[in-house]
Amino acid sequence: MTSKLLNKLPSPVLITGPAFSGKSSLAQQIMGPREPVTVIGTSTIDSVLIKSRINTLKGQRPGGWQTIDHPNDVAAELANAVQLGHGVLLDSFSLWLAHRLFQQAARLPQEESQVAEQVNTDIEEVIKVLKKTTDARIVIVTAEAGAGPSPDRPAERLFRMLLGTANCRLAALCHSVIDVRCGIPIVIKES
Repeated sequence: MTSKLLNKLPSPVLITGPAFSGKSSLAQQIMGPREPVTVIGTSTIDSVLIKSRINTLKGQRPGGWQTIDHPNDVAAELANAVQLGHGVLLDSFSLWLAHRLFQQAARLPQEESQVAEQVNTDIEEVIKVLKKTTDARIVIVTAEAGAGPSPDRPAERLFRMLLGTANCRLAALCHSVIDVRCGIPIVIKES
């Protein structure tokens, strides 16, 4: 699919797929050269390779794009960017969710229900902002974590459950959904 066709996909756009499949690069193509854009970057991973990848992506962005790194309150950052009239690239929802769950990890497995409720409240806040937004260009990157057997560790199981249900909610809300496999975008929803 060419960049011109990708830029015409109705917003919000959800991009999903496995890790390192090309989702972030595709998201930048879908945003196109438009400005202003706020990129909400959620990676908190302390790795030379990940930081290098993030810096490469930043280097590919137009000069007028603003990046907010490591926000805890994605809903507030999303609402603020939309209010300013910016396009928004959220990269990535799944990393933000993992970070929110990791902050509660000490409470697992004893308080699994309470942790799930708190994280679901955070997810709901993001969903509310998306539902209120009608005219901004929004692209959301998220990972697919549901394939394979169920993990043994409670935190991993809870993450997979929360991410799977959140991805379903986002896909239902978004006007376009793209699955990226081996760098190939497959449009699975366009309305």
